Amino acid sequence: MEVRKMLKQTQAPLKLLWIHDRARGTGGAERYLMQVASALREKGIVSSLLYGPGYSDPDFLAAFESAWPALEFSTQIQKIQPDLIYVHRLPQGVRMQDLLQLEIPVMRFFHDHQLLCLREHKYTAIGQKTCTRPLGTHCYTCPGFVVRSGSGISLRSVAGMKQELDLHRHLAQAVVASDYLADHLVANGFEREMISVVPLFASAPQPAQPALGKPAFDPWQLLFAGQLVTGKGLDLLLKALVKVPQAKLWVAGEGRQAEKYQQICEALGLRSRVQFLGNQSAEALSQLQNQAAMVVIPSRAPETFALAGVEAMSHGRAVIASDVGGMRTWLNPGQNGLLFPSGDIQALADAIRQLGEAPELTAEMGSQGVLLWQEKFQLSQHLQKLVPLMHRLVFESKQTQKFNLQEAA
Repeated sequence: MEVRKMLKQTQAPLKLLWIHDRARGTGGAERYLMQVASALREKGIVSSLLYGPGYSDPDFLAAFESAWPALEFSTQIQKIQPDLIYVHRLPQGVRMQDLLQLEIPVMRFFHDHQLLCLREHKYTAIGQKTCTRPLGTHCYTCPGFVVRSGSGISLRSVAGMKQELDLHRHLAQAVVASDYLADHLVANGFEREMISVVPLFASAPQPAQPALGKPAFDPWQLLFAGQLVTGKGLDLLLKALVKVPQAKLWVAGEGRQAEKYQQICEALGLRSRVQFLGNQSAEALSQLQNQAAMVVIPSRAPETFALAGVEAMSHGRAVIASDVGGMRTWLNPGQNGLLFPSGDIQALADAIRQLGEAPELTAEMGSQGVLLWQEKFQLSQHLQKLVPLMHRLVFESKQTQKFNLQEAA
């Protein structure tokens, strides 16, 4: 049924309850909650939030009509009376089985591999190779059942994770940002019909991108923007730089491997060509993206989307990325960037050299990236898919409840 017909039959504004484990931070999931909740207000959707313990950022909370720590969950649900529940990461004390027992449709956005991998990262602990296999007993051959937790380490089991996945197959809808993750959910037993692919988005750059089609001031200036952790593959990029002596690199980000990467940089003789800049404000990062010739995403972990690539496209930058996960959602090889096989240092070096030696081609790829971003990866396009989905789930739930009442009578 068309959304307009559904809206006519539901006069009151849709009440949406978001559930997340925190109400602070600048990570991808947190930015998503803030931006989408604010935008949905203009669509007549009233957003409330239940969040986990810890400090809450007033700017974060301002995106919602109301927000509470998830303390007395069942009582809070009765008070809010949402039409739809939108789960991201579950806070402590909120269980999926309890949500599914409510007569309220529940949808969840899968931001990462938390429910799909013992290690949560989808690359092997030994050998650090990208993993594409579904969850199973073979996962025990990778010492990934020992994971970091707030108190030190914790153990995860395949059986326990499979039970959790079984619960999630009863969601009204699973939402993902890429066909890659949709296919991975199917490989883990989900029905394809219950999965909606709603690609993520990047805001318009501030300051605005430089003139399109114009080569960068320095065609060999690279940018890496992301966490300094093993899965992001910065070590692969550093080793590739050894093979391309003209190239220079800005590293924007922090992480637990920061000191290790600086040591690798020193050992490889790259100190004069690599700058570790730490975390950058949104404006400072935007300026770096404008000044770089290309952005490199060398991940060994299969990114579920890799928003950094779309952000680079919005700035008119060509992207070089490993061919893993959801990269092909937004990267068309030869059009707005280049792909290389995950972990292949020589192929990465060749891609850098190819673009560095052809600044006009690199600039044209950047121009094509902007056009693709404008066409498919802005907030308005995200909402064009998300809002009708929400109204459909609420309409179908109310129709089912009406039918059940009639049957009971």
